[in-house]
Amino acid sequence: MRLKKFNERSTMEGLKRVVKRFIEQVEMNIEFVQMKRDEAAFSPNDQQSSETFFQLEKRDKTSSYTQYYQSIIDKALGTKQKKLGKCKNNYNTSL
Repeated sequence: MRLKKFNERSTMEGLKRVVKRFIEQVEMNIEFVQMKRDEAAFSPNDQQSSETFFQLEKRDKTSSYTQYYQSIIDKALGTKQKKLGKCKNNYNTSL
């Protein structure tokens, strides 16, 4: 709720886009989790089945939130590599 209000009041378009995308991803993840809960044929108290379920989900990596998270990590790593490359190029040209 607070993110939605922040997004409505913010005047920074670049930030609004990022926050809006994050809100959409969280909402999609809520639906995904609810669907998985409805499909589960075991009780949350069944530790063995729960653990197996979580292991399969970690390997699957098809949820939209997992893909969104990975895209954020990839973008951050790409930005970091670009900055490192620029620093290295600036160092090499100053020699």
